[in-house]
Amino acid sequence: MFRSTHSIRVLVAFSPRVRGCSLAALHTSTARGQKKFDFHEQTSSFKESAKNPAVDSRLITDDYQYIRDNYQTPRHPVMLCHGLCGFDSLNILSLAPPFSYWHGIKEALAANNIEVYTAAVAPTASIQVRAKYLLDAIVEKVPANETAADGRPVININLIGHSMGGLDARYVISRLIPERAKTLGTSDSAIKVSSLTTIATPHRGSYIADLLVASPLGPDKFPALYRVLPTMGFDDNSAEGFKQLTRAFMREKFNPTVLDDPTVAYFSYGAKARPHFFGVFRQAWERLYQQEGDNDGMVSVESAKWGEYIGTINNVDHLDLINFTNIVQYNWKRLLGIPNPFNAIALYLHVTDMLAKKGF
Repeated sequence: MFRSTHSIRVLVAFSPRVRGCSLAALHTSTARGQKKFDFHEQTSSFKESAKNPAVDSRLITDDYQYIRDNYQTPRHPVMLCHGLCGFDSLNILSLAPPFSYWHGIKEALAANNIEVYTAAVAPTASIQVRAKYLLDAIVEKVPANETAADGRPVININLIGHSMGGLDARYVISRLIPERAKTLGTSDSAIKVSSLTTIATPHRGSYIADLLVASPLGPDKFPALYRVLPTMGFDDNSAEGFKQLTRAFMREKFNPTVLDDPTVAYFSYGAKARPHFFGVFRQAWERLYQQEGDNDGMVSVESAKWGEYIGTINNVDHLDLINFTNIVQYNWKRLLGIPNPFNAIALYLHVTDMLAKKGF
């Protein structure tokens, strides 16, 4: 595949979607008299810097408001990696069209001649289990597109992960691909990840996960939920995913052992928003702000930084980033004639355009 520039028309409109599964369903309240967040008194885990982050991170305000006419196409295919409670596509009713996690995003990338794939992993399982599904999806879906010096076929790919999907991808790169390389058969394709772009990924965990795990209504208390989830095709789903998004797990277990591959380019985006009255993340945002500062309702800006930090997308929450817009807020803005400052499809087209310009 050659890098080239293609003209794209808006084949997929910015469509608001009703919010789906979210940790924000945990309604928490601020303790009376609790001290507000002070940027000069952050906890030590958040003083830890990301690997080579941008020192003066850029605030992104309206770069992704509209879809441009032209975007460059990456040389290598793209795999989209979904987050916690996510899915590839979901058939809720037999007569209704499938409900897609990447609503409109995959279609828009394909319209720009990008070879794009999506992975379905166990929604709330551990990173290790989810990463195994992600690796299998790469091997099964993406054809070899290069040939190594020894004649072995190679799958060269770019990974883009939203939320926990970025952690799954990091584990694939750091642990699973090297392990797989040791047992390759003569006709098996090798895997080369050229880049990983993470979007609102909790690289240092999230205080919201801390709250949920410690809550009397935590994930271990939802046995009925896990009797439903296997119907999505994942018999090994569990509550481990929630537990592994805590700040302690990321600080003490994941980050010290899941190391970056120096041959892979790592990019990251964060997001911040102050939810309005109708915002599903209103309570979660307040609790998280007190502990970690600016955030998108689920993941703080500081936690999202990894590798080369591209910037913080302003006035965008965790689900806006995958085109799940708050339907009430969206329609209220339309009624008042207020343009929406963010289009998720424009973001992903911009990401792939950036990858193309960097030679990936």
